Amino acid sequence: MSQWFDTLYRASSRSENPAETAMSDEPEQDVKSDSAASIRLERPAPLVGIPNRWSLEVQKVVFLFPPVPGAQISPHHIVFSGLHHGPAATTISYLVAHHIATEGYQQRVLYVNFNPDPRAPAMPNADATVMIGEPLDATGYYKNNSTLTNLAIRSDSAQAVSIASGWLYEFISHAREHYDWILVDAPPFFATPETYSVAKACDGVVLVLKSGET
Repeated sequence: MSQWFDTLYRASSRSENPAETAMSDEPEQDVKSDSAASIRLERPAPLVGIPNRWSLEVQKVVFLFPPVPGAQISPHHIVFSGLHHGPAATTISYLVAHHIATEGYQQRVLYVNFNPDPRAPAMPNADATVMIGEPLDATGYYKNNSTLTNLAIRSDSAQAVSIASGWLYEFISHAREHYDWILVDAPPFFATPETYSVAKACDGVVLVLKSGET
């Protein structure tokens, strides 16, 4: 079992970058720039016991995030999904989100566990749960001082999915104002049309076809 995340977390806990310290006197502009400059954000606790194959997959996925040919910026708002249930898209998406949040660049990461099925279980480590159709600022989920925010999106009725497409686009647009990275764990494409809706609102898709392999 690998201690890779332990090593990463210790390395990211070193002294502050002088450039970041110098930026701390600049006036506040918005939530995202303020959190990146004047507030020293807290990184999540390190993950232990991650198998080497998963650590390798995380590195490979993050390596592919630089701009693709013809793009102006790197994709920072990404959907993880599969074609069917079972390829561990949830596992790899959370590990990637945690990895980015612990690198020490003081970037805010929003990890979204999205499941519109009214029977979907609760997310155990969610900082907040937002229902489809709920006002986007109702929970204030973005008002914390952590580099990683875990958010669950659920549906409280079968009728809620009828407004999901427009609401999800609005949600992603709203979240972009507060987070540097948005990583969405979505149901398989062949399971629900709402996955296509959230994918269209993001920069790209990581298609997970087999557990533990890119």
